[in-house]
Amino acid sequence: YAIAIKDKSSRVRLAVVKNITRMKEGESKGFFELFVNDPDEKVKTMAIKGLGSHVSDEHRDILEGLLKDPDARVRALAVTYLGIYYNKESVKKAMALWSDESANVRVSLLEMLSIVQPVGALTVVKNLLSDKDEDVKKAAQKALGKIMPARKKEGSHGKSNK
Repeated sequence: YAIAIKDKSSRVRLAVVKNITRMKEGESKGFFELFVNDPDEKVKTMAIKGLGSHVSDEHRDILEGLLKDPDARVRALAVTYLGIYYNKESVKKAMALWSDESANVRVSLLEMLSIVQPVGALTVVKNLLSDKDEDVKKAAQKALGKIMPARKKEGSHGKSNK
C-alpha cells in the first residue's frame, strides 16, 4: 500500500481505503490516519468510516479530535461514529456538539441519539426542538418519537376520553 497511498489519483487512494476497511482490525492499524486529511472528500469519508468501524482507543482519540474539524461534514461523521461505536465518554463529547453552527452536525447528532439513546439524550433533543433550523426541528421531533415512543402515541391520538 505504500505506493498506492501516495498515488495522485483519488480513485486509487479510495480503493486502498476501502480495502483497508475490509481488513481485520489489527491489520488496519495506522492506515486510516493517513487518509483522514486527504484532499478528496470520498477518500476522507471512507477513512472516517474506517476509524469508526475499527474500534480502538487510538481511533477513538482521532475521532474525538475530528469533533473540532473546520469541515462540518467531518464533524457530523465523527459524531455519528463516536456515538454508535464508542463508549459513554465519547458519546458525551459528541453530545456537546448540540450547539454546533452547522445544522447538518446537529441533525447527525439527533439521528445518533435516537439510535444510541444515551443518558442525557432527552435533554439535548428537547433543546433542539426549538432550533432555528427547520431540518433540525424535524430531526428533533423524530428523535423524540424514538426516545419516547409512548409520548409520540399520545400526541398522535389526542387526549384520552376519560
